[in-house]
Amino acid sequence: MNPPSLRNRIRNGSLAMLVVALVLGALALPEVHQLGGAIRETLYRNYVSIDAAQHMHAALWRVEVAMRDGDTTAVLPASRSEFMSYIDIEEHDITEPGEAHLAADIDRRGRRLFAEIADAPSGKVPSQEFAELRLRLDKLIAINRDAMFRADGRAAKMGDRLTYEFAGALVLLLGFGAMLSWTLAWSISKPLDELADRLRSFSLRGPSVRLGNSDSPSSRPSLRNSTGWPTVLSDSKS
Repeated sequence: MNPPSLRNRIRNGSLAMLVVALVLGALALPEVHQLGGAIRETLYRNYVSIDAAQHMHAALWRVEVAMRDGDTTAVLPASRSEFMSYIDIEEHDITEPGEAHLAADIDRRGRRLFAEIADAPSGKVPSQEFAELRLRLDKLIAINRDAMFRADGRAAKMGDRLTYEFAGALVLLLGFGAMLSWTLAWSISKPLDELADRLRSFSLRGPSVRLGNSDSPSSRPSLRNSTGWPTVLSDSKS
């Protein structure tokens, strides 16, 4: 069986490198897509919770200021509606451990606080209840903020892993390319070395055949006669 030609070796090696690159790309692309999707979803949902807590903070501040200014009746309905709307958004966007219990506690305390204010709009400002509710809102913000930082850390780890995978793939391709180059160089140099050895052997031994017509006078041995001129020996015939 004849060995593959040089052209076939180059073609097969190039195709093999292309296949390796395509396989590595096919393995890495889903992870890149998963990384991007996980980051977007986590950041978006945590941002929604933080934004809801900030709106509830603002509603509480407006009600508290209105009670101090004696304008509770005008401010309470809109602020209460805003608070209840955003706590409902938060309760349907739970992502972190302990967040559901905290959201339920905020909902319960908020309803009770707004009900007390609605019953006595001109009463004393319940500063302690406002402070406790704002403290829980701050805790809700902190939970989701820390979750965003953890998501960023997970994204960094996944990015490092992808970097190592691409680096390993690059080293593999470089090694394969070096092996292919060495094989091609050996395939090209081997016939040249053999040709050089034959030429060297030919130059050392001399020609193995005589060139031209062996019957010509120049190829026959000659002797010099007494006059000093060469005399061509002729073949004796029987």
